[in-house]
Amino acid sequence: MNLNRIIGLLTLVAMMYGANQMSAAERKWIPVRDRIEQAEIFFPHHPIHMHFDFPVEKKEQQGFLDVYSAPIENGLFMFCSLYSPEFSGDELAPSLFENIFYKSIIQRMFYRPQDFQNHQTVSYEKMVMNGFPALNFSMSFEEHGVMKKLAGISILRDQKLTILFYLASEKDFNEELFHHYIDSFHFLEINS
Repeated sequence: MNLNRIIGLLTLVAMMYGANQMSAAERKWIPVRDRIEQAEIFFPHHPIHMHFDFPVEKKEQQGFLDVYSAPIENGLFMFCSLYSPEFSGDELAPSLFENIFYKSIIQRMFYRPQDFQNHQTVSYEKMVMNGFPALNFSMSFEEHGVMKKLAGISILRDQKLTILFYLASEKDFNEELFHHYIDSFHFLEINS
C-alpha cells in the first residue's frame, strides 16, 4: 500500500471517528413540525417523511402511520405517529406496545424485522411526558453479528401513539444525542 493510500485511509478513519464523537451542540438541529400530530421535534438534518394508510378491520376509519426518519453516521433517528380507531388507552402496556411497535413500524420500515425479536435485553418504564402517559423503552439485539441498541419514548394522546427512538450499534450509541433528540419533542398549542 502506498503512502497516499495510507494517509487517505487514516484521514477517513479520523473523519468517521470525529463525526461519531460530534456532540449535540456541534450539530445543526432542524425543527420538524408534524401537522397531523400537532408536534415539533428537532432532527440533525432534514428527515425523510413517509405516510402509510392501513385498513383497520370492521371500522369505517382507516389507521395511518406517519414516519420521519433521519440516518446519521452510525445511527438512525425516527419520529412515528401511529393512529388507530381501535386504540383504547392500554397501548402503553409493555406487551401490547411491543406488539404494536413490531407490527406497525419494524415490519414496515426495516429490512430484517426478525432481528428485532431476538432481544438480548429489554426494559420499559411508565412515565409522563408533555402531560401525557408515556413509556420509556430500550432494547438490544444482534444484527449481522453486531449488537444494536434501540431506545425511545412512546406517548399516548387522542388515539395516537407517538414513538420517538434512536437506533445505533451499542458501541456507537450516543446518550447525549439521544437525550437532545427526545428533549426537543413537544406538542404544539392548538389554536381554537
